[in-house]
Amino acid sequence: MPEELEGQEEQPKKKGGMLKWIIIAVLLLVIGGGAFFMKDTIMGMLGMGGPAPDATEEAESAKDKAKAPDFQGEMTSVDPFVANLNDPLGKRYIKLGLEVELLDKPAVEDFSKANIKIKNMLLILLGSKKPQEMLGPKNQILLQQEIVDRINQIVGEGKVLHIYFSTYILQ
Repeated sequence: MPEELEGQEEQPKKKGGMLKWIIIAVLLLVIGGGAFFMKDTIMGMLGMGGPAPDATEEAESAKDKAKAPDFQGEMTSVDPFVANLNDPLGKRYIKLGLEVELLDKPAVEDFSKANIKIKNMLLILLGSKKPQEMLGPKNQILLQQEIVDRINQIVGEGKVLHIYFSTYILQ
């Protein structure tokens, strides 16, 4: 009789132990699956994920335009300045300094004459950006190309070849 009682006591322990391991395995699968699907969302919020599907072509064209082996034109600079970002709490800002590569010396003169217009445009442009749009190298390349396009609208199409960030502090 004592042998039969020992055999009966062992069976419920095995079932309870097996059920515990099944529950743990299911929980691990659920947590791992959730983390896998949420990583793109979280990385996108931090600006570290890949570009949105519709922005892929823009990012690739901006990268192609950003590749310049040597300076091809005349260089000038925009002194570092601070701009508020489009933040609901109003506590986020960027400090930005630029080195601008222009086509030739007359383009440098046009740039100098339009310096106030260019700074105004930069303040408005940066003020329209959310902090998440300023994070990550892909977003910085897109911002560089957008600044080139906007400055070209002011000084004349094709006069600005490229810009380089000399200061880029996001707070």
